[in-house]
Amino acid sequence: RRTLLVTNNLTLKTAIRTALMGSVLVAGSQTAFADGIPPHERQPLFGDLHVHTNYSLDSYFGFNPNGPREAYHFARGGEVNLFASASPKLKVPLDFAAVTDHAETLGKKAICTDPKLKAYDSDSCVAIRNKSQSREQAECNFLGPQKEGCIQVTDPCDMDNKVCQVKTRDQWQNIQDAAEDFNAPGQFTTFVAYEWSATGNQNPGSFHRNVIFRNHNVPNTPLHSKLPESQVPDQNGEMIPSPEKLWTWLKSECTEENGCEVLTIPHNSNLSYGSIFREPENRGYAELQQEMEPLVEIFQAKGDSECRVGVGSNDELCDFEKRDRRQARKRCPKGSTLSKLPSPVQLEDSWLSFLPSRDARLYCVPICKENSNPRENDCAWPNSYVRNGLKDGLAYEKYLGVNPFKYGIIASTDTHNGISGATEEDQYNGHHGAADNTPEERRVGGVGGYLGTNDINNPGGLAGVWAEENTRDSIFDALKRRETFGTSGTRLKIRLFGGWKYADDMHRQPDMIQQAYEVGVPMGSDLPNTRVDEKTIPKFLVWATKAPNSTNLQRLQIIKGWLDKKGKTREKVYDVACSDGLKPDPQTHRCPYDQRSLNATVDLNDCSYSATQGAVELKTVWTDPDFDSSERAFYYARVVEYPTCRWSQWDVARTILKPIPNVPATIQERAWSSPIWYSPSN
Repeated sequence: RRTLLVTNNLTLKTAIRTALMGSVLVAGSQTAFADGIPPHERQPLFGDLHVHTNYSLDSYFGFNPNGPREAYHFARGGEVNLFASASPKLKVPLDFAAVTDHAETLGKKAICTDPKLKAYDSDSCVAIRNKSQSREQAECNFLGPQKEGCIQVTDPCDMDNKVCQVKTRDQWQNIQDAAEDFNAPGQFTTFVAYEWSATGNQNPGSFHRNVIFRNHNVPNTPLHSKLPESQVPDQNGEMIPSPEKLWTWLKSECTEENGCEVLTIPHNSNLSYGSIFREPENRGYAELQQEMEPLVEIFQAKGDSECRVGVGSNDELCDFEKRDRRQARKRCPKGSTLSKLPSPVQLEDSWLSFLPSRDARLYCVPICKENSNPRENDCAWPNSYVRNGLKDGLAYEKYLGVNPFKYGIIASTDTHNGISGATEEDQYNGHHGAADNTPEERRVGGVGGYLGTNDINNPGGLAGVWAEENTRDSIFDALKRRETFGTSGTRLKIRLFGGWKYADDMHRQPDMIQQAYEVGVPMGSDLPNTRVDEKTIPKFLVWATKAPNSTNLQRLQIIKGWLDKKGKTREKVYDVACSDGLKPDPQTHRCPYDQRSLNATVDLNDCSYSATQGAVELKTVWTDPDFDSSERAFYYARVVEYPTCRWSQWDVARTILKPIPNVPATIQERAWSSPIWYSPSN
C-alpha cells in the first residue's frame, strides 16, 4: 500500500516548533504538546465520517453515479454529477472525510455488475441491476429478512462464497486506494473506513457502527455482520450480529505490532429500539465498549438522536428533526388513533415504522416498558436517545465500575449520494438517490416505501474536532480523546472546559483558552480530582461562535445529567448565556424568549432572515448551582441559532408547491459539545 507524503507550510511550521521546544514534556498530560503544538492552539476542523457511495448496494439502488473517488473530490470542493437536475458543490470544502460503505454488500454489488461471473444472470442480480423495474425485490435481497411479497431468490454471495470474498477484498482495496490518493496532510484528510451494518433477528432495530482506521494499516478484508466471526447465538439458537464480536475481531486484527489502530462509532440510536444503549452483559463487555467506542453520532440525515420530549426529557428543544413525530406519553388517552398504525411486525423493518409527519397530530405512542418486545410493541424506547444513554452510563459505572457509554459527540450526513458534507438547507438535493432528488419526490415516500417519508429526512450534520493540525494522526487523536463536537449542518464552533479553579471572569481574558487547559480539562474528559475542599464547586468555561454562512446565535446552554442518591438518573437544562442583552432567569435558569417572536424573524416567502438579532459569539464561566459532590454527573454544551428556513420551506419558496402540513417551516440549527464527567472522589 502507498503512503502519500506532502510537504507544506503547516508541516514545516510544526517541524520548526518541535525542534525549538524539545521533548521534555510528559505524554498524556494536558501540557504534553502533540507535534510541538500547545493545546490552546488546536484548531476547529469540520468533516463527515458517514458517507456512502455506489459501492453500497442501497446507494446503487438510487442510481447514484458517485464512487469513493467522487465522494472525496466533492468533499474537497469539487463538483460531481448527481442527476440531470443537480450538480452539487460545497460552499466551503471539508477538512476531512471518510467513505463508509456497507461491508455487507461490497461483494454482492461487485458480483452483480460483473458480466464475466456466473452469478451475474441470477434472479437476485437481475433484480439488483433492474432497480427501476424491480426496486422492491432488490431491496428485499439487500435487507436480509424477507419482506412479505418478496420473491425468494438466492443471495449471489451464497452461490459462490469464495468469489464473493475476492470481490469484497477488491472493493475494499479500491476504497483504500481512493483514501490514499486523496489524503493531503495539512490540507485535507481521509480515513480508511467502512460501515458494519447489523439488524438483529429478534430486535428489528439498527445497531450499525462506522469503523474508522487511523492510517493505511488496515485488515485485508472488512468484517461484516453476516460473517460467523461477527455473530453469537441468541436465546433461540439463531445466529445474530454482536458488537462485542466486532470489537474483539478488530482488537485481534489491529495491534501495536502491525501499526493498525481503530475505533467504532454507533449511529441512528433513534432507530435502534434501544439496542445501542442496552445494558452491558458484564464488566468485560462494558470495558471493551468504552475502549473501542469513544464517540456516538448524535445527528444525521435520518434524524436527531439527542433526546425526545416525553421520553426521559421535558426539554422543548428535543422536538427537533424527529423521525417519529408522535407524542410520547406514559399512557395514550382514549380516542387516540394509535391502533391505526401498522405494527413493526407488519412492516418488518424498523425504518418503515415511522409515521408520516403530516398525520402526526393524530397520534400518541406509549413509552416502552422494560419487558417490551420490539417486534410486538409499538412504543417509544427511552434508551434510543443519546442523553438517556449518557445518564444510564452513570448508573452502570456505579455498579460495574466502568461506564460503557462514555461517549464524545459527533454528527455526520449518512449521505447515500457520495456528497460528503452536503448539509446546507438551501442546497438540499436529498441524500437517497432518485428517491428524493426533486422537490416533488421529497414530499412523498422513499424508495419502495423503504426509507419511510422523505419529508422527515434532513440534510444531515457535520463532525467537528479540535486538533493540532489537519492530519490523520492529529484528527484521530482528537477523536480518541473525545475533543469533538457535532453540528446539525452549519459550521458552528463550540468548546467546553471544566475545572475547580476557574476565575469567574476568565471568559473575558484574551488567554482564556490557554488558562482553561492549564487549570482544567477540555470536553471529552473527566474533571480532575483536585478539589480544594468539600465546598469547592466545579466551574465550566463554555464558548461558541456563529457559522460564517448562517444566522446569529440565540442562546448557549449546558445540559446536566446525574445519578441521585436513590440511584435514579436525572437531567436539567440550564441557559447560561443569552443574546440580545438578555440574561437567564435566576430561578428558572432560562433565557426569556418567546418562540413566536423568534419565528417572526424569518420571511417564509423568500427565506430571508433578520441579521440584527442574536450574537456572533456567546461565552461565559458557569458554576453548577445544584452541585452535589456525592452524585456522579456529566455536563455538555449546546448552542442554538436563531430560526432559519428548513429545506422543505426552501422548496416551497422556490416552486409553486404548498407547505407540507405539520412539517416545521423553520428550524434552529445547533451544535453539541462532548460531555465532561464528574465522579465522586471515592
